[in-house]
Amino acid sequence: MGTRPYEYYVDIVTKRYFHGVEPEDMGQPAVLIVPLLLILAPVAMVMKQPDLGTAVVLGMIGGAMFWLAGVRLWQFGVAGA
Repeated sequence: MGTRPYEYYVDIVTKRYFHGVEPEDMGQPAVLIVPLLLILAPVAMVMKQPDLGTAVVLGMIGGAMFWLAGVRLWQFGVAGA
């Protein structure tokens, strides 16, 4: 079992997006909508197959990218609610 292309997609796309965002803008919810949609699109397509394990892995990779970009923990709670 190897790495699938959409796992690279989530990693590369979120890194590219967050690279252009200023650190002081990271706390604004409007800045987080675009990368959230970029992560949820492949997750939704994978869940349609259905492959819950891969969808969870994609979500975890996306969450890690958000955390590494500097998104505060309370924003994860608001997004999960």
